[in-house]
Amino acid sequence: MHLGRLDPRSVRVELYAEPQGGMPAFKQEMQRSRSPAAKRGLHTFSTRAPAGRPAADFTPRILPCHPHALPPEISRIV
Repeated sequence: MHLGRLDPRSVRVELYAEPQGGMPAFKQEMQRSRSPAAKRGLHTFSTRAPAGRPAADFTPRILPCHPHALPPEISRIV
């Protein structure tokens, strides 16, 4: 992903899948790999997903990651 000048520590990248078959939503943080391209703002993130679901079920999502930022699920709590 291209983050430009944005510090990669200011985002959290997750692999997400909707709840299915009575199971909760799948959320797995993706890990950033070190790469020479990072100097140009290009970053690679990866993780593992359960083999029991089709790849089309999963979506990567980028979330702000700051100690004062609210999680996106806060609207469900409020």
